[in-house]
Amino acid sequence: ESANFTATHFLGVIRYQQGRNNEAIALIGAALRINPTSAGALSNYGLALKVEGRLPEALASFDKSIAAKPDDPEGHNNRGLVLQAMGRLPEALACFDRAIALQRGHAEAWNNRGIVLSEMKRFDEALTAFDAAALAQPHFALALNNRGNALLALGRGEEALAAYDSALAVKPDYADAI
Repeated sequence: ESANFTATHFLGVIRYQQGRNNEAIALIGAALRINPTSAGALSNYGLALKVEGRLPEALASFDKSIAAKPDDPEGHNNRGLVLQAMGRLPEALACFDRAIALQRGHAEAWNNRGIVLSEMKRFDEALTAFDAAALAQPHFALALNNRGNALLALGRGEEALAAYDSALAVKPDYADAI
């Protein structure tokens, strides 16, 4: 039974990576019927559900994943992304903060925190978050670009251009920074 769980789960992950999300959902769901408390499978199930726009189900899956492994920063970060997609920004922000508390250098959580703060028009705080993301992962083009967006929203155009240039220096084909 353990081998069936592992094989079914990993085949589901492969299908997710191939963009075959409905197959991934079916396979990971089958694996979860064998082991319903696997934090990794619950998280992967939530990711596939999110991509398919099945946000309430994705949120429930991340809730179960966090219940199974409360100290996993990825679970909190992923839960935050679903809440953000649902427009529940204060709750999303709390999830990103929890992920950061668990792993101070979690660049994606810092970047996601900045995006939510930007959506809330809190650009000074967003800039601080993007700076932390870039510090944690210096070649994170998305965070560098988002830093430029925050600077632009703050009316700091010259600094914004420098941030966009930094994003392009890291990833020359980064279209959002052009």
